Amino acid sequence: PGHFRIRIPALKRMVRVPTDVIQTGLFKHKSLRAGDRIDARKERGTVSFFAWKGDDLYACSNAHVIARRFMDRRHVRIPLNEQKKDTLITGPNGRIYAMLEESVYDGIDAAIAYLPPATRIDTFVDRIGRLGRPTNLPNASTVGLEVRLFGARTGYHEGRVRRVGVVKHTGVPGITLNDLVELELDVLTEHGDSGAPIVTVNNRFLAILVGGDDNYD
Repeated sequence: PGHFRIRIPALKRMVRVPTDVIQTGLFKHKSLRAGDRIDARKERGTVSFFAWKGDDLYACSNAHVIARRFMDRRHVRIPLNEQKKDTLITGPNGRIYAMLEESVYDGIDAAIAYLPPATRIDTFVDRIGRLGRPTNLPNASTVGLEVRLFGARTGYHEGRVRRVGVVKHTGVPGITLNDLVELELDVLTEHGDSGAPIVTVNNRFLAILVGGDDNYD
């Protein structure tokens, strides 16, 4: 079988646990990657990175991608018994549903979605390589730094940091995004690239893509 269905009483739900399928002596493992596509209730974007909290694994991206319906509430945490499979992650190695757990749209634009047990991940990103450790928080010395990113919509981009500490007003009254990093890229990103991982030339994680205007990302 491709999956086992297992009931976990503590979670009050069934989970589908994938099996390793052997084909003519070869193991076929399906793994998610940063840069994979996200579809969440008519909004789409890109997986930024994965994070562990204890034994639980989460996919991270923008709040306006994973939790657009909650953006006017600033900070939302979904109780376990109310979580739904509303975040589809699709990549070259397969697809899987995650469940929105927490989002913050006030100062920052970020959200996490819980991934089913036994989900496999890979730190490799197309055209970039393996993600390294995060850099220090962007500061004045970050200006001019060469960067790269990979978005689910338009793929690989190169550029440099133009400004740091940028503040942008959102379409939600009273909410701004602070301490943004303004990028000058070879080609502007498009709708669907939001959440793309941004790294240095040494593959150290710098930031995630929030959006862009007519001139800069």
